[in-house]
Amino acid sequence: MINATGAWANQILGLAGLKIGIALSKGSMLITNTRLSERVLNRCRPPASGDIIVPNDTVSILG
Repeated sequence: MINATGAWANQILGLAGLKIGIALSKGSMLITNTRLSERVLNRCRPPASGDIIVPNDTVSILG
């Protein structure tokens, strides 16, 4: 399942007559058009915005 409704997920599910427990959390992800590193980079600290880079094929995913 891909949630593209953000904070309105439960309301949209309700319109479809569905109920799924979803816990919302604030965050963002960015995909670059180039690979920024060869390995996963993580700051190894409590989760926060911008604390991980995951290379994947020819792109990188930052979150």
